[in-house]
Amino acid sequence: MSQSLDSFFSQALTRRTVLKLFGISGAAGLIGYSRLKKPQPTVFQQDRLSLPQQVQPPVTAVIVGGGLAGLATAYELSQRGVAVTLLERSPQLGGKIASWPIQVGDEHFMMEHGFHGFFPQYYNLFNLVDELNIRQNFKSLNFYSVVYKDHYDPEVFRPSHSAFPWNVIDLAISSPNRFSWGINLVNIKHLQVFREITGFRNPQSYQRLDDLSVADWVAQDFPQGLYELYFLPFAKSSLNAPDRLSAGELMQFFHFYFFGNPEGLAFNGTCQDMGRSLVDPMVAAIEANGGRVLTSVTVSQLRWQDGQLAGLTYEQGNPAATAVPFWLDRNPLLQAEGVEYFGAGDQLFALAADSDTALSLTCTHQGCSVQQQGATLDTGFTCPCHGATYNGQGQVLQGPARENLGRYRVVQRQGDRIQLVAIAAPPTTTSDPLTADYYVLAADIPGIQHLFALSAGTVNPTVAAQVAQLQVADPFAVARFVRSRLRVGAQL
Repeated sequence: MSQSLDSFFSQALTRRTVLKLFGISGAAGLIGYSRLKKPQPTVFQQDRLSLPQQVQPPVTAVIVGGGLAGLATAYELSQRGVAVTLLERSPQLGGKIASWPIQVGDEHFMMEHGFHGFFPQYYNLFNLVDELNIRQNFKSLNFYSVVYKDHYDPEVFRPSHSAFPWNVIDLAISSPNRFSWGINLVNIKHLQVFREITGFRNPQSYQRLDDLSVADWVAQDFPQGLYELYFLPFAKSSLNAPDRLSAGELMQFFHFYFFGNPEGLAFNGTCQDMGRSLVDPMVAAIEANGGRVLTSVTVSQLRWQDGQLAGLTYEQGNPAATAVPFWLDRNPLLQAEGVEYFGAGDQLFALAADSDTALSLTCTHQGCSVQQQGATLDTGFTCPCHGATYNGQGQVLQGPARENLGRYRVVQRQGDRIQLVAIAAPPTTTSDPLTADYYVLAADIPGIQHLFALSAGTVNPTVAAQVAQLQVADPFAVARFVRSRLRVGAQL
């Protein structure tokens, strides 16, 4: 062997280089195999549980909450002969998939809360879609793109039918940024990341990573390109900040939507707004079977007897100005001198120091959160969506909003919680007590806790304790507690 070759092997073929060469050749072999034959995901098998098609004797049920969970419950029960009554606080049904008409200039449109993808692994939902014969209302998107501000070319995601790890290999082949992932299997930290990705197990992996924020995890020598290209965009798509989202939740998210479900990168969209495509057909099916669907309804009391829910009362009218008091927690993320903020989202309120009157920060035009214009509430508010402006007392200065911001009286305060009630509550219609054989509370966690705060009588202590301990968890989670004639469904 010549001296030049000896020099080449002694200098070039370091341990790092050899490992990289083995890695590249191994990957090439796997990719070559994957082009010929790729394992397919396990075929979903419908449960064999047989349920009665018609109940005997006749049974009644009340469902509180007209989101997708409440609508699906009302639909399934009505299909089996249960006489259902569904109550929804908002004027529109559907919850997070609700839609409502708006006018912009001379044009009329249907507005939605935001983008929703209907993924193939939503087996229960698509079984319901097939029963309603509305599959034509959904369209599979052949691809979608993620565009980056700097450094990277756009990533184009397409449906995959390959089981793990071949779906990851397919992603690497199609990615124009594959050489920017930054993975180095010689780095022990990168090996640990690779282990978490390929070996996710619930609850072990979740518990190991749950106390670590995504930002802190990435700071521990995470492959930067992999994080910026995939983990960061999809983490933000769940509306969670990386410095607050736990690494366990992020890995659980990726496991469900990609690593554990190769179909996860594909999804369906609705051909029209989600109200017409999904909500309206469900409501029509419920009503066709004799069900009652009531909107703009606010539950005013849950009546308990001997530890069981025995009935409820409700008011019908504007839910934003109801005479029913409600509790809110202080929002620690919002701070301003002399002002406290309570609630979040479309239930956000500002309370000036030493005041007993809170102001709703929800724009009366289309429900956006208005922004305070100065250091104090007296400086007024502007809606960032369509430009409505209000003075410091919440009175409209400039449209398109026509109604003033809501004003609420502080009924009582307990630590970081306050109870509010509308000051100018318009006349509402109070119903007679509504009774049924079964009750389903299908709301988000704050909604469930608010309903239990309206309880009168002897509440089942076990259920009450479980509800009080509920915490707002990662997106897409559902928790259910079932006891006798009451079902509590807390949906995120």
